[in-house]
Amino acid sequence: KRLKSSEAPPAPTKPEPEAALPEKDTTQHTNRNINVDYASIPGDELLDVLGTDAVKWAAAFNQIVIENNVPIDEELICTWFTCAIKTARSHKTVAVE
Repeated sequence: KRLKSSEAPPAPTKPEPEAALPEKDTTQHTNRNINVDYASIPGDELLDVLGTDAVKWAAAFNQIVIENNVPIDEELICTWFTCAIKTARSHKTVAVE
C-alpha cells in the first residue's frame, strides 16, 4: 500500500526487550561427533572420519591447531578448508557417477 502525501508513515515498532529473546542453544551437537578427539586421529584416516560434514572439519581444525600450538594464518585456513571443499566435491562426483 502506498501512502498518500498527506498520510504520516506508521510509527516504528519497538523491538522486544532482550529478556524476551529465547535462550541461546548451548547444547553440544554430539550426534555430529564434535566430542571426538580429532587431534589423535592419524592423518591418513582423518579425511574418512571427517567426510563431508563442515561442522566436523571446523571442530577438527580447532582441535588440531590448539593441540599442536600451530600459529593460525590465512594460508593455513585456506589450505584446510580447501581440503574440506575438495573432499565434499569428490564425494559428490563419486555419488553422481
